[in-house]
Amino acid sequence: AKRTFTIVASDFVIRVFFTKVLPQLARDAPGISLRFVMIDTASEAMFGRGEIDFFVVPDMIVGGDHPYVPLFSDEFVCVVWRDHPQIGETLDAETYLSQQHVTTAFGVLARDSHFERFLKDRILIGFSVLLLITSFTLSLLGYGKFWVPEALIRWAGG
Repeated sequence: AKRTFTIVASDFVIRVFFTKVLPQLARDAPGISLRFVMIDTASEAMFGRGEIDFFVVPDMIVGGDHPYVPLFSDEFVCVVWRDHPQIGETLDAETYLSQQHVTTAFGVLARDSHFERFLKDRILIGFSVLLLITSFTLSLLGYGKFWVPEALIRWAGG
């Protein structure tokens, strides 16, 4: 039997989770194919209409109307350009909050990044965002410092 599953997922989830799943899927279910759709307002609407099979997002984004099961867990880690002029070997909270940041947000309506929402939900602080990008892998191009999922750093060889 042939079947295509449509999955909403970030580039991070595709790189660190699905790249591990795909070889086994190809071996065990050769009739199955996957179509990945980026996280945005259109994909959220498609999910609401039943046009998406799986919606893989952080638990802070999952709405109460949909049941979910965690696939994996990860932590945010701070990545700092080694030649950053104001940050040395350590980084305290005051220095961190005084800096501008590169962070991610998905979809045209995304107001805060994943990490900004994480901070606001847990410790009620915000920070200055210099660059808001739509992809975790774009953050690996490097500018100053940014927060990425730890597994993405391991995937990139860091």
